[in-house]
Amino acid sequence: MSRYKNSRIAINNNEMYLELFEERGVKKIKQFRTFSFKKVPQEVLDSIKTVNHIWVYGDTYAGLAAKYYSDPKMWWIIAGYNRKPTEALLEIGDVLKIPTSISEVMQVL
Repeated sequence: MSRYKNSRIAINNNEMYLELFEERGVKKIKQFRTFSFKKVPQEVLDSIKTVNHIWVYGDTYAGLAAKYYSDPKMWWIIAGYNRKPTEALLEIGDVLKIPTSISEVMQVL
């Protein structure tokens, strides 16, 4: 199953990308919108047991979900808990908190 299955799509025809559109022979492109998470109070998130993971070159949310949960489709749990919807918001050396109880975090996210 694609991780983008339920994502909203936006049409981008911004002049800023005109040169790119010309290179691709198109006038616009479809893009997946970055999703947002439910606003959960920090004290609720802090009540969930976690382990720390230092973000290193080559890490992906799907890879971490496979490592910690044995299911790459659970990537959104890590992204949501850390309030970083995309990997582009992370830098090498950032510390991610990985919730150890999927059921607990799913109740609040």
